[in-house]
Amino acid sequence: MLRVFITAKKDFEEGDIVDRIERFSTYELREISVKDLEDPCHYIDEELIEEYKQKDINKIPPVILGYYHDGSFMTIDGGHRTTILKQFHIEKALAFVGIK
Repeated sequence: MLRVFITAKKDFEEGDIVDRIERFSTYELREISVKDLEDPCHYIDEELIEEYKQKDINKIPPVILGYYHDGSFMTIDGGHRTTILKQFHIEKALAFVGIK
């Protein structure tokens, strides 16, 4: 189900996104506080950021999250979306959160 939201083919070919998603067998759609999201630690494609800026911020797909051992959110997919949410000072956003 979650693959529907991932549009970059290279995420499947070059990365471990499937493994990261499959760490959890169940996801729940939740409203989360954007300030609780980690800043992306990988390369950010500025062209993709510009594309997201042209879209309705309320219509971008939810980020996909898991948890670190300390209980903080781990971004499985959505670094660019997180960047946009923070740049636009959005306080709350929807996220698929791994729960099992």
